[in-house]
Amino acid sequence: MKNSTIFFELLRINAITFGGGFTIAPVIKDTFVQKYHAISEEEMLNIIAIAQSGPGALAVSTSFLVGYRINGLKGGIVALTAGILPPLLIISLIYMVYAQFATNSYVQQALSAMSGMIAAILVVTCVKLFKTATKVNRVMSILLVAFTCIANVFLKWNTSLIILSVALWSLVYYGFCKKEAE
Repeated sequence: MKNSTIFFELLRINAITFGGGFTIAPVIKDTFVQKYHAISEEEMLNIIAIAQSGPGALAVSTSFLVGYRINGLKGGIVALTAGILPPLLIISLIYMVYAQFATNSYVQQALSAMSGMIAAILVVTCVKLFKTATKVNRVMSILLVAFTCIANVFLKWNTSLIILSVALWSLVYYGFCKKEAE
């Protein structure tokens, strides 16, 4: 696959998909797994998992890893550039005109509509990932979702505390318990 194809596909995806990495990753997967057959489904799920574990934006990390997987370092750099350009340009433009549009009711309605679509895409992504998980990981996922809901809704924990708790739980389970079971 040519680097120019990788660049323009990722540029398009990152320019028109709203909602961040968890909404962009499935679109990248559909493009490079189903449309171009450049990556297998399993490789793409591994790329998303690796992108989540590293620092930075998931969309940018996923873009880089896809490009790297297809065409090595050169492909990764091309994909990284395509992943960074749209948000950089969009944020720069928004910064320049924000004060004029912040109170515009049409802008507020459009953002509200987008948040509903983003929520739907997140649900579809979670269901797809859940279906590919092992039975033990499905149980762990259900427990983590239940824990976060209880901590947020009933215990009114701060979001940072919930994230730290889930991270610690995951470290203990996947770092220690999972190794002992193998």
